[in-house]
Amino acid sequence: MGNYQNQQILPEVSFEEKGKELNVRGKVRSITDYLQYIQSKSKRINTESQIALPIPETLSLYERLNASFNSLTEIQLNMPFIFPHLTYLDLSHNNLYFLPDTMGLFLHLEILILHHNYLKQIPHSMVQLDKLSKLDLSNNMLITLPKSLGEMKSLQKLNISHNKIRELPLSLIECSSLRLILACDNLMENPPQNICDRGSKPILDYFKQKRLDGLSNQKPPKSNFKFPRQQWNHSPTNVPNPDSPQMKYIQMQTHTTYVPSRLKTPLHFPPNSTKLDAHVLSDKITGLIYGAAVGDAIGLAARWMDPDECQFYYDKDLKYCNIRQDKHRVFWSPGDWTSNFDTMVLKQQSFEDDPHLAAEAVLQEGYLQDPINSTTENCTLDPCLITPPDEYFFNDNSAVVRAAILGIPYFYNLSEVANNSVRICRSSHNHPECIASCIAITVIIALLLQGSHDLNNMGSVRALLNTSAFHANPYLKTDEQNNEFESVLSVTSLKSLNIREERKMTHTYKPLGCAALAVKTTKGYREFISDLVLEGGDSASNACVAGAILGCRLGYLQLPSDWLTELLPQQVSWLNVKVNSLLDMLGLP
Repeated sequence: MGNYQNQQILPEVSFEEKGKELNVRGKVRSITDYLQYIQSKSKRINTESQIALPIPETLSLYERLNASFNSLTEIQLNMPFIFPHLTYLDLSHNNLYFLPDTMGLFLHLEILILHHNYLKQIPHSMVQLDKLSKLDLSNNMLITLPKSLGEMKSLQKLNISHNKIRELPLSLIECSSLRLILACDNLMENPPQNICDRGSKPILDYFKQKRLDGLSNQKPPKSNFKFPRQQWNHSPTNVPNPDSPQMKYIQMQTHTTYVPSRLKTPLHFPPNSTKLDAHVLSDKITGLIYGAAVGDAIGLAARWMDPDECQFYYDKDLKYCNIRQDKHRVFWSPGDWTSNFDTMVLKQQSFEDDPHLAAEAVLQEGYLQDPINSTTENCTLDPCLITPPDEYFFNDNSAVVRAAILGIPYFYNLSEVANNSVRICRSSHNHPECIASCIAITVIIALLLQGSHDLNNMGSVRALLNTSAFHANPYLKTDEQNNEFESVLSVTSLKSLNIREERKMTHTYKPLGCAALAVKTTKGYREFISDLVLEGGDSASNACVAGAILGCRLGYLQLPSDWLTELLPQQVSWLNVKVNSLLDMLGLP
């Protein structure tokens, strides 16, 4: 590029590879040199500096290149092909006004220093620098940044101070690797400049709050993938004019947009039961059910594996089609869920019946192809066993994994929710820890559907969990049980939960702890569930419960569309009927 015969080239530069670094830094060795360089740079007459970076004619194996304090005005297009192994590149203190699109081809670049130039923008191709962890763009003339800057997978440190930038890309909100950002002395409007001038932490806190606001937004985001809602319970009105006073009166009295048949809405809730809009409530209930289904299906990928096996067989981007087929997983097709979720849905059919029929329904429907826990198996295979005797006093997780759906009916009455949970849990599990776990899960669901807690506020989150503990604690019989229960609800990380704890991998408290983390997390559904699944252990059960909680928090429209569309079509058709029926029973749109 450019008129190279008029460009200055440092004659003493040698390209003999006497190490991994090439240093063609300008001769600035003192403060006097620096001041002289700054003065001459503005006049572009620095006779000791070059205009075109000298590069070898053949491929080089250098890993570091320092070309700072020169008068470079452009970077050659073929530079990434001559220096393909660069991990460090310093082009600071030059006269660069633009960078070529080929900058995105430095595939191994980890550190890029560009401060004190005249850059007005950077090429979008730089977003493709997957290994770049440190980017210094300070003291330039930047006005905007690429909108997709936050998609840089490894970016940890970003300096854009002393520019003319008005806003940071919203994509940075989703940049989970970003640890430090400097943005003082700009023209910032978003975030406000006074926040940027206070340092990195206020900026990161601002982004964190923006992310939380996005997660908790009650109005479901626009999505091309929507639940196929079919309403079957609405009787045609005898009023020909839907805007007539009679129709408006009926709608006001029933708090609905439609006029449903009361005989077909046995779970219709009373007025003021929730602070959520009817459509938002419908979205959250659908999200609960499909969140559990997806969690169970994707959780099967790492079930009974240890973390090392998980890392060996899977990348962070989990897909049904990549699930390892071994002696455990070969029973399921990719995109199928296990009996965890099947038995959860069967409980929907017992809402208006004797709760003990839920266990019998498992036997009658035949969802026993999964080698489920012996307690449940014994209870369902014994036709004479309706109430488990005391000898079935186990504390495994097979009761709690199917409890979440019990938080939907009567969600406005926490005592009724707790009582239903106790009755159905005791149909297969009579251990106090199992009962307390089921109550905690269902009360959490009920409180989420009431919409009274601000999940962006940790104090409000603790209040929600304390309410669930209040209803569960009476069923625990010893101080030791109470203390352990409280510690599970107070868990702060997957590591502290110790999912693969010896002899307790299938303990009822493991899914409960995952549920508590799902209430507290600021991560999206895919990121949280992926992290959880790749811990191994009973990942299907843990992800089924956590998926239900997170699906209820976020709603169906914020679940990963590929994880939804790649579920088995036959299973989805069956489940859609169940979900539509439930929404009809609740009188929801």
